[in-house]
Amino acid sequence: MQQKLLLWNVPSECHDEIINILITENFINTERFAKAFVHDKFVLDKWGKQKIAYQLYNLAIPEADIQEAFKTIDDNQYFSVCQNLALKKYHSLRQKKYTEQKIKANIIRYLLSKGFEYEIINQVMEKLFNNL
Repeated sequence: MQQKLLLWNVPSECHDEIINILITENFINTERFAKAFVHDKFVLDKWGKQKIAYQLYNLAIPEADIQEAFKTIDDNQYFSVCQNLALKKYHSLRQKKYTEQKIKANIIRYLLSKGFEYEIINQVMEKLFNNL
């Protein structure tokens, strides 16, 4: 917010007062932002919690707000999204005639890059390859 105020040529002695008013009037709300960010990145971009948390940390969102925002993600839906991503990746890799071990490694790498936890990935992989 400080950068925006500087960009708009607002005198620096007014910055704190303006920011305090915006916070008081609930125009700036980190918890609301975190919830919206988590929802959008999970639903639209299919990101996992680790990648979302990393991005929120970089935006200086408090840990408490991040954890509160993660409560909006249903655990079954989270697992399902991870499973669907793995299945899509499996089908795309299978067409390239890769070995099973190479397919597994590629899927694990892909899901880790999307920000899913290794424990969830292991459960998904076990379920995926036991059903094939």
